[in-house]
Amino acid sequence: MKALALVLLASAPALADRYPTTSEPWHYEGRAPARGGEARFARLDAVPDRRGGWTVAVTCGRVSLTTGREAVTYRGTGSGGRSRGGLLGGTMTATGYPTLGWTMSQQRDGILDQHIVFAAPGEDNNCPNGTGDINTGD
Repeated sequence: MKALALVLLASAPALADRYPTTSEPWHYEGRAPARGGEARFARLDAVPDRRGGWTVAVTCGRVSLTTGREAVTYRGTGSGGRSRGGLLGGTMTATGYPTLGWTMSQQRDGILDQHIVFAAPGEDNNCPNGTGDINTGD
């Protein structure tokens, strides 16, 4: 029985790497509605860290929907990785702010309409919980 299981495992096709792989940089950009003709935005720029994860720079703020002018309200750095279940997540710090966490539950193709949550649900004062797109810049 063990021999049969080993043969089946050996002949099974390898699972494709999840997008993005830990060897490639990626960028996430998302928005959430705000009041007064504005939207809140979050950007994550990640580069491989040689430990199987990423070093992540996080920028959040508000953007005018009429002029496109942005006001940055948070800029932090941290680390990110992928859980066994496939979630992307990490922590970030910035001077004058507590350490925050983020998770991204990758949907469908892993590129468009990815949902991100900062800290805990409802505690998105610094960066907005919302939906955005992820890419490797190519």
